[in-house]
Amino acid sequence: MNKTNMISINFRLVITMMTSHELSNEKVDKILHIIKNQFNYTNEIFRFTNKGFHEVDIDLFDVIFSSTDIYKDLDKLIYICEEILVTIDNSIDFIIGSLDTSSRVLEYEKNHDISSGLLITSQLIQGTNPYYSSKTCNAYVKNLDDDCFGVYSSV
Repeated sequence: MNKTNMISINFRLVITMMTSHELSNEKVDKILHIIKNQFNYTNEIFRFTNKGFHEVDIDLFDVIFSSTDIYKDLDKLIYICEEILVTIDNSIDFIIGSLDTSSRVLEYEKNHDISSGLLITSQLIQGTNPYYSSKTCNAYVKNLDDDCFGVYSSV
């Protein structure tokens, strides 16, 4: 791909962590430290409780993804989440997308799956092959052109 076809975009990356229990402030601080080692951006943290799930959103601002490196960026996100699962708490499910993950959270609450974005979980999702699989987690990449990682739809 030549440089005229390469598209880069700055956006808000939302890393949503879903658990059946509340994550302590100490664990959230450790998680943020791991994320900031790879993505050192300004961030905000939000906490919610939804239908029996505890949700922590970490919003990273002005993240730059490139259409030519989208899969390298996804791999980096998977690596970060896998490190969190191994070192901090192995019962977190991650929903990752740009701008807003609220509609994906609603899907997750219904059936532990999402229709678009990046889902990282220790579970296997019936009828879907993972993009990445290890002893620790399975990562599912779905419909990237559905506003999850804006650069992909422009490729």
